[in-house]
Amino acid sequence: MAVQRYRFFKEIAELSEKKNFIISVSRVGNKDNFNVKFKSEHPLFLQTAMTVNIDMAGDYPFRPPSVRFAHEFHHPNVDRGGDICIPILCFDNWKPATTLENIMMSLLELLAEPDLSRPIRFDIADEYVKWDSSKTATKGLFHLLNTEMISILYRNAILFTTTTTTTTRGGMGGSWRDFCGGGLWHNPFPDGLPNVSLCFQHTILVWIPVGFFWVLFPFFMAQATLTSRKHMPLPWSHHLILKIAASFFITMMSLFFALYTAFSSSSFPPSDMLYPVLWSVTFGCTTVTHVIRKKSGMVTSGILHLSSIAFLVCGGPQFYQSIRDRNNDGWKQPLPLRFAYLTWYSALTVYVFLMCFADARITSEKTHRSVELDGSFVNRSVLWWFNPVPWKGARKDLEPEDLFDLNEGSTTKYLSDLWEQHWEPRMKGYLRRKEQHSKSLSKESKKKEPTPPSVVGCLFTMFRWEFLTATALKATSDTMQFVNPFLLHQLIGFISDPLSPLWIGLSFSILMFAVSEVRSLILNAYYYVMMRMGIKFQTVLMSAVYKKTLKLSNTARRNKTVGEIVNLMAIDVERIQMITPEIQQFWSCPYQIVLGLTYLFITLGYSAIPGLIIMVICLPTNIISSIIVKKWQVEQMKLKDERTKMLNEVLNGIKVGPLFLMIRLIRPLFI
Repeated sequence: MAVQRYRFFKEIAELSEKKNFIISVSRVGNKDNFNVKFKSEHPLFLQTAMTVNIDMAGDYPFRPPSVRFAHEFHHPNVDRGGDICIPILCFDNWKPATTLENIMMSLLELLAEPDLSRPIRFDIADEYVKWDSSKTATKGLFHLLNTEMISILYRNAILFTTTTTTTTRGGMGGSWRDFCGGGLWHNPFPDGLPNVSLCFQHTILVWIPVGFFWVLFPFFMAQATLTSRKHMPLPWSHHLILKIAASFFITMMSLFFALYTAFSSSSFPPSDMLYPVLWSVTFGCTTVTHVIRKKSGMVTSGILHLSSIAFLVCGGPQFYQSIRDRNNDGWKQPLPLRFAYLTWYSALTVYVFLMCFADARITSEKTHRSVELDGSFVNRSVLWWFNPVPWKGARKDLEPEDLFDLNEGSTTKYLSDLWEQHWEPRMKGYLRRKEQHSKSLSKESKKKEPTPPSVVGCLFTMFRWEFLTATALKATSDTMQFVNPFLLHQLIGFISDPLSPLWIGLSFSILMFAVSEVRSLILNAYYYVMMRMGIKFQTVLMSAVYKKTLKLSNTARRNKTVGEIVNLMAIDVERIQMITPEIQQFWSCPYQIVLGLTYLFITLGYSAIPGLIIMVICLPTNIISSIIVKKWQVEQMKLKDERTKMLNEVLNGIKVGPLFLMIRLIRPLFI
């Protein structure tokens, strides 16, 4: 019973958060009984606040709760006592997965479209039937029922005005209405088609792409500064000019929105004056960034490309609403603004298409130069630039001439010089501190000896930007991993509610597919960056070990056998290269565990505690097993060193044996 009451109270709490149609939820005494005040967008009930009483049944959720109006209601499926006839509340149709929110949504559907096949009050049903075949059904019903319904609502003191609604809903709802002239979650389409309100379109869907661009703008400037040191400025091309022209045209159209709303005789809410200004500033800066790209030699920019896609996606709802040819959509913008937005969105679509292609560099004399760095953001994301290699390999045996040359940043010479540039100053500083420490050392001195420079720290300094980029990709991928379970939960809720519109299920399915594809691209990009960084680690360390081996004196060689040196280059360095893609797991695993437990607690509540306890109990076992495996690996490396040393001694013995035999054979010739 406690679990059942917990679910009931949890659903009541969730229902109170549905501010788009719930006004207030209040408990009746100390019982499991609540009065839910709600509203409907139907024209007949547009200015009314209705109240239903929800009483938990003894076997809830295995039996439906008792739901009835707390006042008299004029409806064919509601009797004079307030009892409601909804199929979802019938015992034969009831499902334990049905929630209180599903019941309220079914009630709203019933108010909008009465079930005339099973009426409780036949007199009211006959009135509905009279107007059912008329084209002015809504208008006729409103006039037919208005007098009687309004009298009932006034008698029960539940008629309210717009001002009362704003006050009842709370300060946040009123502030949104003051800022953008309407509710944030109001659907402008009364037929239930999917869309968001004009307030949502002009606020949230504008702030998201604008904020995305300005948050990443400093990173774009840093990338442009680094690129300008390596590449020549880009030449003027038709493609680059088209990008700048499209961005400038979008800026001008955004300014038109701002000027029209500022100097028009019609009154506009503050949000309609703010979002064109944000568009103008953002796209004006985007136009300037293309000029910066040309001067710094950047053929493409992922930040600009993703920002343009964000603008395109977030502008879709308003574009969809603009092209609907209905009189009851609630579209109140003047025709010039409507036409201007269609033009603005069309230009944005062309701009996004142009961003899919990279700008041209000055041609190089190298015939086998890799085209990776000359490709667009989309090209690099899906590795499209590599297609010619497997295409040739499928038709003939590949030859060295068929392969691309390594990028300069991946060559041994470049990486070796970069290592020396970062390692030598650290090593010189360490030797200087060690010398000063040895000079100041006395018998009573307890000064700590300076620590040698860290190889890991030096590698991180060399490849810090690649590492941080991979960290951001991994964090995004891990977070998106928990989006699909949430969408699946919503999809199950849609399936459990037979009255939910079809477009809701289609939306969840499309979102699940889109999230999976985007996460796959992000995760592949993460592994590509980390594995490439692992190969660079391997190249740098092998070069450093080889150089150090050549500089060893005879005295130093006595402490290091040839087998140990060979193992360093052949095994240890390769282990570092293999483990590099998994380095991020040190923080990624705890992050995923925290996210998983949080989502589990949200879904199951306190029932998730046993799982947490089991995980904590198993944690010491995993730590102990990891320590044991580490000891075995160290022992394995020692055995490999001894084996290599023994093989070298055997080989040296094989060389010495024939030499002694030859000496014995040629000795008589010299005696």
